[in-house]
Amino acid sequence: MFAVVQKKEISCEIFVNHFKENKVEIANAITKPFPFLESLRDNSFITEKMYTVRWSKVAKLWVTAA
Repeated sequence: MFAVVQKKEISCEIFVNHFKENKVEIANAITKPFPFLESLRDNSFITEKMYTVRWSKVAKLWVTAA
């Protein structure tokens, strides 16, 4: 059991390090937040509640910008 937890921690660490190193390129590549947020939710990187909160903030930005 410990090996599984340790492997998951290493996987998360690799993901976080990759994001930190490439965050500008990643941000520039995301032109629409909807599929990105959905992907994070579908792959359990964020919860349904986090998805809803973020999506409502994005929607407010679009209304303000219009």
